[in-house]
Amino acid sequence: MNNGQQITIAFINLYTEMGGGEYTIYNLVKGLDKNRFRPIMIFNKEGQFPKMVRELGIEVAILDYPTVMLQDMIVPRVFSSVKKGSKALGRFIAGSNVRIIHTLDVLALLMLWPVVRRNRIPVLYHVIFFYELPRVVLFNLLSIFLVKKIVTVSKAIGEDLVTRTLFLESRARTVYCGIDTDRFRMKSAGEKNRIREELRVPPEKKLVGMIARFDTWKGHLTFLRAAALLLKKNADLHFVIVGGLHNVEVIRPLRAHYDNVMETWKSLKLESHVTFISHRDDIPEILRSLDVFVCPSEREPIPLIMFEAMASGVPIVAADSGGIPEQIDDGKEGYLFRTEDATHLAETISKCLDLGSTGLAGTARRRVEEQFHVSRFVKEIQGEYEKMLE
Repeated sequence: MNNGQQITIAFINLYTEMGGGEYTIYNLVKGLDKNRFRPIMIFNKEGQFPKMVRELGIEVAILDYPTVMLQDMIVPRVFSSVKKGSKALGRFIAGSNVRIIHTLDVLALLMLWPVVRRNRIPVLYHVIFFYELPRVVLFNLLSIFLVKKIVTVSKAIGEDLVTRTLFLESRARTVYCGIDTDRFRMKSAGEKNRIREELRVPPEKKLVGMIARFDTWKGHLTFLRAAALLLKKNADLHFVIVGGLHNVEVIRPLRAHYDNVMETWKSLKLESHVTFISHRDDIPEILRSLDVFVCPSEREPIPLIMFEAMASGVPIVAADSGGIPEQIDDGKEGYLFRTEDATHLAETISKCLDLGSTGLAGTARRRVEEQFHVSRFVKEIQGEYEKMLE
């Protein structure tokens, strides 16, 4: 390794539990050319994400900065903690020969303002979800002065951002996330279905599932209502929802959303038909166990789990929201339904079960291999780093 050629990149992370955004960064730092780039992952506490990064042999720094909602900064105590966190980040970055900063949160960008301006460090900002108006305004203001390159995870996100901001269009580019097609693979002949055994789902029942943590826009209620409609016509179905409730201490609406989902589950009398499973690390095996994978999100930027399902060869039914139509063409790699329309979702799942995966699985797998592989993703981001250093 030629240490003299290494470029130090600091990744600033506000959350330590694993979701799609976190796995995107994990895949990136795992695949980076370590002869050329030296990643440092910065967190504000321990958790699954820093643990996984350390196992890759990548440097991790735990610093004292907060994770708070932007509107809470009007509280003096919170503002003081943000200011203190900004100083901690500034001291570490200034003393670590950081040449590039990669972040994906407006709060992190705000805390980085002093060190970025003082040391003229180029920033790559990764936009991974749709921003509400106050976040857009603050992001626009900060980015004009601080951000050299904006990467969006989908064209839908890019178009939304450009139409709602000023002077940023020339800095923005879409780079699709990538996945490891060795880890996410199609089911082998004779492969044991351990998940069905765990859930005690008999062979004659079809298993329909969604995999998403409890974000308010993930479509849990639409999924439950569609399940209730399907069960009226077909009792040989079982449904599973995989995903935990994370970051509830910071993002307060998540608790109310979770409670609403649980109340709906009970009111629809789905307790014996829909199983909830918290966070799991065996997502590849879970995907291969499903007869249909459903992504019912209401405003989805572009779900990493969709790429994973495509690579796994499971039949897909997904909402026509956000960046999802950029992943699959209706009837070609999967089926699309009208967002938030539980009746149409139920009809589309029924059609998917009747038609099976003939032709769809192979087409979806090939598209992932050709367009959405992790090696392509890493190569494109590395190219952006090189341009930023010119």
